[in-house]
This record gives sequence, structure tokens and C-alpha cells, in this order.
Amino acid sequence: MKKQEFNFIIGILAILISVYPAFYITKSVQGVLQYIVPRIFSFFYYLPNLFLGIEPGWFDFISQGILIFVTTGFVYSFIAIFVPILVFEKLIKKKINWKPAIYILFFWFAISEYNSSIGNTLNQGLQISLGVTEWLAIIFREIGVFGTLFAASVYVKRNQ
Repeated sequence: MKKQEFNFIIGILAILISVYPAFYITKSVQGVLQYIVPRIFSFFYYLPNLFLGIEPGWFDFISQGILIFVTTGFVYSFIAIFVPILVFEKLIKKKINWKPAIYILFFWFAISEYNSSIGNTLNQGLQISLGVTEWLAIIFREIGVFGTLFAASVYVKRNQ
């Protein structure tokens, strides 16, 4: 057996190590974005004709949600998969098969996202009707998480 056949184990261990710091960094980034983004948007509303006369309201709320939740999903997924890929490719210069790690990370994200954001929101939705805001938060977060994971699989496929 070649040593090259089992190099995917290093990739799996790397993502399992990077997932926990990614989660906590994402929580910090989300807190910072929830503080900064509304202030940036309120500044833009003082500029004349920038938003073509659109008043703060649904447009403001949805665009802030897109920015905050897609960004936090992206940061979570980027740190979990792209940071180990870039460390091993650029710094250590070791060729690793990342496909099994991406598959495991897909299931990890699906289970953890269901247990955290989606599961909590859906459980609340059983008691009261689920509003548009909760669904938008879920959709934008998952676009960030799984979109970055899809980009990682395309990146790995292209570089192998």
C-alpha cells in the first residue's frame, strides 16, 4: 500500500480540528456585524439619492440580513475547510485528497446547522407561525455555509 492512499485522513483530522475555532470565530464575527452593519446602513440613508428614495424598512432589513447571515455562514465554512486546504497547499506543500473531508464536513454542517439555527427556529415555528425574518435568516446562513463548501469542492476538483 502506498503512503499516498491514506493522505485523506490528514484532511479529515484537519477539518475536525478547524471546525470548533470556526464556530467561535463566527459567533464573534456575527456580533461585530450586527453592531456595525446597521450603523453603516443608517449612514448611507443620510446621503441623498443613494438608495433612490427608498426609506428604511423591509429593504433595509433584508439587505442587512443578507449581509450578516451570508457573511457569517461564509466565515464559518471558510475557516473550517479553506484554511486547512490553504495551510497544507501553500505552507506545508503537502498533497492531500480533500474530497472525503468535504463530504464529512457537509454532513457535519447539515447536522449542526439543523441542531442550532434551523432546529431552534423550526421548533419555535411549531408554537407560533414562522415569520419571513426567520426564514430569511435560515436561507441566507445556509447559502453562506453550503455555498462556500461547494466552492471548496470545485477548488479541490480543479487543483487535483
